[in-house]
Amino acid sequence: QYLFPRDPWGLGLIASLVIKETAFLTAIAIPIAQRLPLASYRALSRQAGLTQTESFNQLIWPQVLSLMKPALFVVFVFGLTNLEVSLILGPDQPQVFAVRLFQLVTDPNPLNRQAGSLGLIVLLLSLGVAWLIFRRVFRTRLHQERMVHHTPGWVWLSIDRCLIGLVCLSLLSLLLWSITQRWSVADVLPVMSFRLAALAPLMDPMIMSLMIGCTTTVLSVSLAIAVLEYQVFRGHARLHWVWWAFLWMPALPMSAGLLAWIYLLGGAPGLGPVILGHTLIALPYVMIVMSDAWFARDLRYQMILNQSGLARWRAVIQIWIPRHSRLLLIAAALAFSVSCALYTQTVLLGGGRIETLMTELMVAVSGERRIAAFSGLMNLLLPLMAFVLVQLVNQWSWRNRIGMQGEGDADFR
Repeated sequence: QYLFPRDPWGLGLIASLVIKETAFLTAIAIPIAQRLPLASYRALSRQAGLTQTESFNQLIWPQVLSLMKPALFVVFVFGLTNLEVSLILGPDQPQVFAVRLFQLVTDPNPLNRQAGSLGLIVLLLSLGVAWLIFRRVFRTRLHQERMVHHTPGWVWLSIDRCLIGLVCLSLLSLLLWSITQRWSVADVLPVMSFRLAALAPLMDPMIMSLMIGCTTTVLSVSLAIAVLEYQVFRGHARLHWVWWAFLWMPALPMSAGLLAWIYLLGGAPGLGPVILGHTLIALPYVMIVMSDAWFARDLRYQMILNQSGLARWRAVIQIWIPRHSRLLLIAAALAFSVSCALYTQTVLLGGGRIETLMTELMVAVSGERRIAAFSGLMNLLLPLMAFVLVQLVNQWSWRNRIGMQGEGDADFR
């Protein structure tokens, strides 16, 4: 609002999406790179006389990029169809496509709802065509001669510091507005005041967010364990592409279609459909996080379990869940954070009657800035507390299991 008044070009929206999706792609790229034989690549690059940058550009990055193709399309779909960020930072005129579709779908006029439904169908068909073009262009690019990019290291370091600085400024703005009582145009600093009574209107939405998030987490992790174990039983060695397709599906058409089925089956919007919608979004993230470690199962362990006569469900509970407990807890924290950030599913599937911190933020962002800042800050702290709690639990539960982590010899005394 200060740097780009009314922001007709959507620069604030672009900056926010760049920060958000950079973190997502980094979280996807690091595990992919760790699966590569990096030590062999380093030895090969030294023998060929390549620098670290040339080795990364010619040996490591092309393979990481080829495996990140589904994640890159997820970023494209989210940037095109996201609703939450567009409502807060998007331009008023012309509106972002997702915002306009949301207004049409929720309009009381049947003709406008019909136009919104047709727009959703056009959006899905356009994304299908975009995926075909994306695959063709991506395959052509990978088969071309790979160029060595001589970009100085300080450029990437500067970009990294700028992104971190923008995130810190955003957090500082939330903290400042959450304790601001009045800020006159003529004043350099606001009149600050903090009272716990100001948090009272947000207690019910916070409890609802916690309940929906915890339920979604339990359902997502449980379903992911069941599906992955079934795929291991069937002999699959990698995650099926359909789980990436869940993330390619825009939230608005998916929620509208799910709501139509609920009406068709005689149901009504409410808490149950909201939890179902959140689970359908959080489950693919949990599957993607857990799949590599779950499929990388030593066949010798499986042979020993088969010879022992232990039932498969007992082996999952007694062996595989404890063995992958660190990753399961991280996936649970991720599912909880995804649930806290969902707005479209909560509004449509809840019929506007389910109040969470995210819905309160969207309502208050154009009115009471203090409530909006409180909502945003609490909605940020809940996932952060979940990840901190997971880290503490992992450190405590694995403190005597160093040998199982591949970090040394276990002490059996």
